[in-house]
Amino acid sequence: MKNLLIFIILIAAFMSSSACASVRSDVAAGNKSYRSGEYQNALEHYVQAYSKEPKNPKVGNNAGVSFYKMNRYQDAGKYLSEAVASPELSSKNRSIVNYNLGNNYYKSGQYDKAIQAYKTAVDLDNTNQDAKYNLGFVRKKHKDNNQSGVMKEKNNQDSKGDKQDNNQQKKDKKNNQGNDDNNKNDNKKNNEKPPEKGDISKEDAQRILDMVAKEQGQNPTKLQQSAKGETNVEKDW
Repeated sequence: MKNLLIFIILIAAFMSSSACASVRSDVAAGNKSYRSGEYQNALEHYVQAYSKEPKNPKVGNNAGVSFYKMNRYQDAGKYLSEAVASPELSSKNRSIVNYNLGNNYYKSGQYDKAIQAYKTAVDLDNTNQDAKYNLGFVRKKHKDNNQSGVMKEKNNQDSKGDKQDNNQQKKDKKNNQGNDDNNKNDNKKNNEKPPEKGDISKEDAQRILDMVAKEQGQNPTKLQQSAKGETNVEKDW
């Protein structure tokens, strides 16, 4: 019985050792593909390792950055969020995962979360220069975007007010012009001598003939219709 127990323990230790070796092999193969820019191949190796050790933060981090490189930010966030929560991480490695998570938030347009992730990365490891750089970069970009949004809203309101003023001015001008035309017509009517019935001047007749000829030879008018600072690459420990 004692010998059987020892045998079972040895078998379990051997299987555990074999599993660890298999995970290390998958991670090594994934790292090689990743460094060659073959992110899909790298991801397949990392996911294989993840299926064997889902709580391994290094595997989760590397799978996350592979998704990130393929612009699959939602999937990347899932793996990176799991990795950063692992109690097995040292402060330095947790800083690295926070940095990668910050990059993913930034690419997703979640600037507030990106800033917080970079800040956490710097707090955990003050020597993480990439996290420091990106923290300043995203803070400035976020501030500029907010100011741009405020100015755009103000310009829209000003433009709306100007449009209303212009419409009112056009309306007033049209009314004034109408009154002027009426006055001119009245004055012209009073000053002109009524033509005798059936009588037309030679000049008026020629003007009418010229107008008809012009209209017959004129083509239709054609209207013309007018109709430094990127974030750095992710880290790998």
